[in-house]
Parts: sequence; C-alpha cells; structure tokens
Amino acid sequence: MLNAMALLCLLTAAPQSPALAGRWAGGFRQGDQFVSIEVQVEDIGESNELSALVTLPERGLRLPARVAQDGRRVTWVVDGDSEPRARFGGELNERTLRGRIEGAAIKGPVACDLVRVVPWSKEHRARYRGRYRTDAGATVDIVLVPRQSGDTLGVELPAAGLRSVLFPVSATEAVAGDGECPLPIAARVVFELGAAGRVDGVAVEAKGQRWVARRQPDADGEALPSPPHPVVAPGLGVERRVVSIDAGDVQLAATLYIPPGVERPCPAVVQLHGSSPTRRRMQWSYYTSICLRMGLAVLAFDKRGCGESTGAFRAFTVAGSAKLFDQLASDGAAAHTWLRQQPEIDPERVGLVGGSQAGWIMPLVAEKTPDVGFIVSGCGCTVSAGEEDQHAAWLREGLSLAAADRRLESYDGPRGFDPRPVLRRSKTPTLWLFGERDDVIPTRACLIELEKLRAEGHLLHDGHVFADADHNYRTSGDGVLLEPVITAWLRQRGILR
Repeated sequence: MLNAMALLCLLTAAPQSPALAGRWAGGFRQGDQFVSIEVQVEDIGESNELSALVTLPERGLRLPARVAQDGRRVTWVVDGDSEPRARFGGELNERTLRGRIEGAAIKGPVACDLVRVVPWSKEHRARYRGRYRTDAGATVDIVLVPRQSGDTLGVELPAAGLRSVLFPVSATEAVAGDGECPLPIAARVVFELGAAGRVDGVAVEAKGQRWVARRQPDADGEALPSPPHPVVAPGLGVERRVVSIDAGDVQLAATLYIPPGVERPCPAVVQLHGSSPTRRRMQWSYYTSICLRMGLAVLAFDKRGCGESTGAFRAFTVAGSAKLFDQLASDGAAAHTWLRQQPEIDPERVGLVGGSQAGWIMPLVAEKTPDVGFIVSGCGCTVSAGEEDQHAAWLREGLSLAAADRRLESYDGPRGFDPRPVLRRSKTPTLWLFGERDDVIPTRACLIELEKLRAEGHLLHDGHVFADADHNYRTSGDGVLLEPVITAWLRQRGILR
C-alpha cells in the first residue's frame, strides 16, 4: 500500500538526466484563481534541440516557447515585446516538473507544478466514467470535467474526502492532487480491465489507504453513468472576473464565476456567508461549486473585514445579532444589485444562496433590494438567534437532540434577531434545506415554524429534510446530494430552463 509521500517519491525517482520531451500538465495560482497550463515539448531532428508549445486552455492561448535543459534543470521562455511574457525554471524528474514561473503577465514568481501526462482519448473517458462501489459500500465516482480545451475526468471519493481532477500518466493510471492542482500528489487511480478491454473496477490509493471498487451495472447490465455533477474547480473552463463592489462603508472584494457552456444571459446567485470569517476562495468547496455545476453564475465575495474586503469582521452574539445581520444584509444587497447589472446575467433570474447564518440574512437582503428572484437556504434558521444559540449550547452540554428539542419548546430567554416577521412579509420563493440530525441549528423547531408559515398561506416557502444528515450534510454513509433537489426546485420556479 502506497501513501501519498511514498507515491510522490516513486513518481519522482528518475535517472540522472530524464528526457523532457512529452506532454506536461498542471498550472499555478494567481490570487484565488488556478491557471491551467499544458506544455508540449518535442525534440527537433538529431541535434538534441527542443521546442515547446505552451497552452493556457481556459484563456485560449497557444504560445511557442524557447526551451533549454541542463541535466535536471529546465527553463522555458515565452517571448514578449520588451520582456518575456512568461519564464519558467524548475527541476525535472521522470514524471514531475516543479519550479517557479514569472513574467509580464504573471504576478510572480509563483510555484508552477507539472506532471508528465499521457492524454486519454474520448473513448478512454467514456469507458472510465461511471460509478464504482466497494464491498463496504463506499462509492467512487469518475466524473466528467468540462474544459474549453477538451473535457477531462475527475474523481470523487467521499470516504476519503477526495474530490480532484485526474492527470493520466498511462493508459490505465492517473494521479490526483488538491482539487485542480496536480502536485503534491494526493491519490493514485488505477483502472482494472477485463475481457475485451471492459472496465471492471478501479483502485484508489489516498491518505495511506486503498479502496477497490467495482463498476455498478444498471438493470440491463450496462455500466451506470456517473452522477450528473462534474467536478468544477477554478481554472477548469470557468470564466472569472475579479471586481470591487461599493457597499457603502466598505468595499467588497469579489469574483464573478460563469460556468462553461451556459446560454447567456444566464441565471446567477450571490453567495452569502455563514458565521465564520470567510473569504471567497473558501467557498469553492461547497455552494459555489454546486451552483456552477447546475449552470448558475456565482458572485462570491470576501466577507467584510476578511480577505481583501475592507471593514471589520464582527463575531456573532445573540445581543448583537439584529444589528450584525442588518449590516451583512446591506452588503448582500449591494452585491445583488451589482450582479443584476452585468451583461452576462439575466436580471430576472438572480437569487441568493448560502448556509447556516446566511439563512437569517438572505430574507433581509430581499427586503433591502426588491428584485431577489429566489433564495436557497442551507441549514438556515426560521427561529430566533437566541433559540438557535441556546439549543446548540444544550447539545454541547451533552443533552441528546431529542431532549434539547423538548426543552426548546418552553424556552423564554433572550431572542436577539427573530426572523418570523420578516418571513411572513417575504414575497421571495425560498427553498429551506435541513439536515435531520443537525447539531448546530434546531431542525425540528425550524420545521414547525415552516409548517406554520405554510398553514398561514405563505406558500413561497418550501422545505426539504435530508435524512441522517448533520449541519454539513454529512451522513453515516456517503453524505447527500443537494444538486438534484435544488435543480428540480429551480426548474419548477423557471430559474433553470
């Protein structure tokens, strides 16, 4: 069994002067963006000279480069008018090329890591893509990753917390790093072929463990396709625009993400925050990525006082909750107003999405700006800040969920911000997503309030409960998929077409 470090050592073991010719893939980071790079190096005749073509797939650039190799030391340069557009210098091993890149178009020097790849054909991608399952019930999904330069594959293994792009190193093997990054290598994926090249299974080595999963057939014996939620990560066909939004007393540092292949003008959401000090890069792992996969553009911003946004971050307290939420709602309203004015966006299909604390804030945003098209609230509260805070405190003290729920029925303490009047005034279609065993918000009390709203005729509030799920939608199994529930609701409302 190989752990990630041993695998990296294996891949980097090499002769004294490994050959450079071949195809390399990877990239580098610029702020919150990952810039994908592919480099094709070729020998020129018998003179041992090298030439290279550097491709930035998501930017549509194909640039010739001058290449030099001195043992393991490699440099390549993309010339510019007065100075190089890009200059790379790094260390070559058999399957990795690691170094730093800088130039007129790059805020550097920054780390740039590449892996030697053997690109898979369309037929390879079609054969490998699908759902696999271990004897213990863990799922391994090999999913399609759409890219402007040609689709690739990604791997999702919830049991290992693995969700990454695959870099093929042979006809049946691939390595994966962190998200879209190839290095350091976090996992190795090997496909097992049976008779006539049929794909029987896949082995995944990650975090010192090994999973062997079998292909899952459907009722007709055909391989099940992978679920319709491809990995979307920065740099993989997603268009982005970094902007600054005036929110009165603060400037919000934000990025507008537009997924590949959507018809414009497209629907969009503003991503709101939970209670923690949140930067937009941190939001990629969940709601932002979910929305991009569904075909929604996303405006994500650094919470005030966090990252590159100005102002001061304020922590949640029950006593200060009403003032805090009003302030954060003003930020959300400014972001929503800006988003509706963008030419790529359909102003009639712009909503809000967020989790936890955002459930209190988003209805306030809709009161501050009149054109919020919809709200998707993940584990948000329909009860007061004081009720939520006390319920969570009882759980931390060791009360069971059922006992805390019962005690909350007679709670008569401080309430802080209470969303009930706002929700009764709301004219915005809202989808409330709850986890059955949420240990942060009181799901049972929230559902009771939601039922009261609907009984009173406030039918724009819809709810969905995920069985066995906690505040982060984790379950005792593989977790839950939010996309099918949200997609169906947005289609019913005419947001997705």
